[in-house]
Amino acid sequence: TIMKRKTWNNWIIAHVFAFPLALLVGFIAIHLFSFIGNLLPEIIASGLGYILWGGIIGCAIGYTQWYFLKKINIPSGWIWRNVIGFAIAETIGVFVLLMMDVDRNIDLVDSYGMEVWTLIYFVGGAISGYLQSHYLKKHITYFRFWILANSLIWGISTLLWTALIRFVPSGGGFMAIFGGLFYGLLSALVLNRILKNDSDKRIRFKDGRFLKD
Repeated sequence: TIMKRKTWNNWIIAHVFAFPLALLVGFIAIHLFSFIGNLLPEIIASGLGYILWGGIIGCAIGYTQWYFLKKINIPSGWIWRNVIGFAIAETIGVFVLLMMDVDRNIDLVDSYGMEVWTLIYFVGGAISGYLQSHYLKKHITYFRFWILANSLIWGISTLLWTALIRFVPSGGGFMAIFGGLFYGLLSALVLNRILKNDSDKRIRFKDGRFLKD
């Protein structure tokens, strides 16, 4: 395999911490946006805050992944493509909801926030997956598979952790930890499999060695 089992275990653990931390920072950022409510309608200010939140989550997860993937010469652009992907997804989500005159700040427990979060992050996974797949091109033959895989991984993991908050509300924000666990586990399984099984590409490590030498 490209990375040892211990490295993939660390990948999962890193996501467990990075995801809820990103959610917390994003939550704080949205509240910092509240002052804009005096200049813009609250629904627009809230939407801008969620777009920023999407970028923060994209940055945190993108950096977490790149920290491990840089071992196989994945550029730091992996991070920014993740940021762009989720900022765009949130922008689309906010725009669609604005057309429906609905605030993006939809309750996860008492309303349909679970469905909205899941759909937006499913789209974000697809966009970021498309942007990031370029970096996988030199490593795997079917590099575009990452588009579908990343989309499903984000969609499934988001559905699971938001469902936990909805149906186990007593757990509160603590349930976000499971979001990091689900995403870290699924992404590790998929990336390990597609990188491990490729038989047409030779992967060079930073020290110049090839995987198949």
